[in-house]
Amino acid sequence: MKTTKRILALVLALVMVFALTGCSDEIKMVGRWNITKVTAGDFVMDQDELNDLGLSSAGYLKLNKSGSCVVNLLGDEYEGTWELNDNGEAVVTYGKDLKGTATRDDKVITFIDSAGNEYEMEK
Repeated sequence: MKTTKRILALVLALVMVFALTGCSDEIKMVGRWNITKVTAGDFVMDQDELNDLGLSSAGYLKLNKSGSCVVNLLGDEYEGTWELNDNGEAVVTYGKDLKGTATRDDKVITFIDSAGNEYEMEK
């Protein structure tokens, strides 16, 4: 009986480890990410330039654990959903039928909106 309990405890522990490992990419993406740099074609603006224009907040991307999200790009705000694809990218659907992708590199997320504009974001 003790052996059966030990095996069951080991199996449950392994299941938890695999479950948490599978979610680790998702957990890394969850949170509010504030825009620090905007690239639209050849036009690039960093945080200092955004501040000079009076945009202390150029927007944000908020990814919730539930799969819902809020996309705020230069004052235009949309609700939506997100999920991770096989490449570890967050595929974001927002507004009526807009799509974008977000990738994380260390402490920065790069979000590319439906028009191809790129937003660098930090927590």
